[in-house]
Amino acid sequence: MPSTQTSLLPKLVALLLALAAGVNSDDYPGTDRGLRPQILEARDRTHYYQLADNSVGTVVFFHGCARSARNFFPYHEELCPNCIGFPEHVSHTKQALSHGYNVLALEPNDERVLCWSSSDRGAYSNDQPDVIAIVKRFLVEHGLTNKPLFLWGASSGGTLALKLPAALKAKREAAVDGEYVFKVDGIISEVATPTNYASDRSGGLAVPDFPPTVFIGMQRDGSAQDAADNINFLRSNNVPAAQWKSPLRQIGPDYLSDRSSTITPYQSNLIVGGLRQIGMLSNEGWLLADPHDFDNPKSTRAFGWTKKLEDLLPWMKPTSKTVSLVLRFSPIQQSLNVAYGRHEAVSDVFTACLKWLEQGGQADFASLVDRYRVPNGRLAALTADRIGPVVPDDPPTPNNTPQQEPGTGDSGGGGNDDEKDLSWEDEDAVAASSGAQKERKPAKTSWSFSWRR
Repeated sequence: MPSTQTSLLPKLVALLLALAAGVNSDDYPGTDRGLRPQILEARDRTHYYQLADNSVGTVVFFHGCARSARNFFPYHEELCPNCIGFPEHVSHTKQALSHGYNVLALEPNDERVLCWSSSDRGAYSNDQPDVIAIVKRFLVEHGLTNKPLFLWGASSGGTLALKLPAALKAKREAAVDGEYVFKVDGIISEVATPTNYASDRSGGLAVPDFPPTVFIGMQRDGSAQDAADNINFLRSNNVPAAQWKSPLRQIGPDYLSDRSSTITPYQSNLIVGGLRQIGMLSNEGWLLADPHDFDNPKSTRAFGWTKKLEDLLPWMKPTSKTVSLVLRFSPIQQSLNVAYGRHEAVSDVFTACLKWLEQGGQADFASLVDRYRVPNGRLAALTADRIGPVVPDDPPTPNNTPQQEPGTGDSGGGGNDDEKDLSWEDEDAVAASSGAQKERKPAKTSWSFSWRR
């Protein structure tokens, strides 16, 4: 039986390593430092937010189907045990905070597939009333009513964001004297291009003050082509609109650790090699099938790829918060979807979008993309550290899968640069040091709303 001194030794070593690296034990380690997820319980749902220092505005996030508000902050067994940070969404959060924007990630009414709805048709309930009430209360509670408000949404979340100005217009028209109804100053819609969000029956603009809008598409996603019609419609009605298309990504050994701070370069090497071995990845690093089709028997190459990879790399356990391949819990699947270029959120040009919206859509978007695009796609290198001016340029009026044997536990943090033998069978080779963290659960805000569904 080990002595007390022996059992304390690993914790002491981990603490000394953290101190040597300049990591605050009250903080996420590595490039995730400075993230402070706060919990907001409202309408029987759990939402997440963080206030920026000397904030210049607010970004409200509406995730896509099969995603969650908890994907916008990294997993950490003490700081946010329920978070499952997806690389694109954590990147969205970091970029917003670093430029002074408060972030509010909301959760829809639908618990089955986690989609958003702007009507009560079918099996869904209209999310608009709850969204409007929650955002209004958030802005009022934190004194943000006079600062810019931008909406970001992907897929069904993008559709909700695009349709919200019309709902707010109706709300404003029905408001009693003195009632505060917030205004949207800009929208970023990713892989979402509905056709009925701003036009009236005659084909004109139904919302006179519709905000500047950026459409983000992907090379293999139909929304990229559909965005052209949306842009033409908005511009013909004097609404600034812009577009960017995410390209296909070649997957190198460090691709996954470059995108996600919770995957180490060594793990990334193993996973990429495994994808090549099961026939999902070419020798040149191109995905040969759509990762979405893991459960589609018509896709002979992609069908069952997640199970094949789990069998090859048994430390990729379904219950892991960092290397799971289960769709709703898999940061890895999100990065692979981005590489394949079909229907996924992507954050490489999010800062460029913010800068364009800050200037009321009057700047050259392509130039902003060139200036602010994440260098070399290395999202994991981003931090939430405040950069840039305290006010907008021109405002409108953690590492790791478990760092023990693969699959034995999870802890958040930044990646390490270990380079080792890539033997598929050698699970012990993925060992690393675990961080000692002081317990601090996310703070909770609970609003006792009396709204009805």
